[in-house]
Amino acid sequence: MSQSPTRRCRANEAGSVAQTVTRRSVIAAGSACLAGCVTSHRPAQACALTVPEAWSGSVIAREGERQATSVRGLVHADGPPVSLETRFNILSLGKMMTGVLMGQLFEGGHLRFTDPVRAHLPDLPEHIGSLTVGMLLDHTSGLGNYIEAWNFAAIAAARSATRLLPLVLAGSHTEPGPIVYCNSGYLLAAAVIERVTGQTYADILATRVFRRCGMRGAGLAVQDTDALPDLARSARAAGQTVAAILPGGPAGGAFMSAQDLMRFADALLAGRLVSPAVLAVIASIQAERPGAPVDGLRRGWGYGFGVTGEGPGRSIGHTGGLPGLSAACRMNLGTGRRVVALSHQDMVDAAQVSRDIMMQTGLC
Repeated sequence: MSQSPTRRCRANEAGSVAQTVTRRSVIAAGSACLAGCVTSHRPAQACALTVPEAWSGSVIAREGERQATSVRGLVHADGPPVSLETRFNILSLGKMMTGVLMGQLFEGGHLRFTDPVRAHLPDLPEHIGSLTVGMLLDHTSGLGNYIEAWNFAAIAAARSATRLLPLVLAGSHTEPGPIVYCNSGYLLAAAVIERVTGQTYADILATRVFRRCGMRGAGLAVQDTDALPDLARSARAAGQTVAAILPGGPAGGAFMSAQDLMRFADALLAGRLVSPAVLAVIASIQAERPGAPVDGLRRGWGYGFGVTGEGPGRSIGHTGGLPGLSAACRMNLGTGRRVVALSHQDMVDAAQVSRDIMMQTGLC
């Protein structure tokens, strides 16, 4: 099967990294691209962020010893005020965590991103089994979107990603190669994770990401105290299932606070989740967006991460949105600045709020 000419992960390059990422010398060399990213757990200087008046949610920005925050709004109409520990639906930001789990398996020598999927899931039809593992993560698989209303009941009831594979097989597919945003690729990636580890996606996410990062309040199931849009809260009270309250999964939808999401960003940049050498693979452009960039910065998808720019100064992260919800997490690998913004409204886009903060000359 042919691959897109814009794909950047060459087989020899991926194999070379797989053979060397466990060596101390490579990890030390890779750490140069993360200079300045490790920060104190107790920022010495804190200040408040300015966000639009209509914003309701939590925002945290960190860089070096500086931290800036903003909390605004109520958890629900007659509820408590939003705090930095209020949980929100993080939407598609969960794809970064799936990418990290795949990076950990790559680092451990359990898979390569150039592996055909059939090497790990041999019973799939040829047009799916011949896709590479990397294509599941950089939106070039053509597998489409399993998170559709007619599948909500099955998604809510499933206890593993593998049980949901029939939804991928029954979905509409397009020709692989071009970038087409794809939730089903992440479900298939989670099934690979489950086959390789012998654990459910939920369990391995909890142990290898949530626990390792100290994300004490993070989970995949919605709770009564979570900040939800009014329509989602009403649907939940009526026993109905809507996208905003579905259990989180490999394509996103976990529930956590801005503090917990920042703990993930801190751990990622500090090398506590994957080595710098592996981060250089999963957070570099593997599939490039078509068209000439007006600002001269290449853009595309890594493995779980949107990527802007190249080299040590590139920015990585993800954004997400549903009616009544928006979320964003951005990290600059050169400055170490990282911003998380979570909201239960969509009048003010978290993606724009986080982008504006990333572009500020200083946090305080």
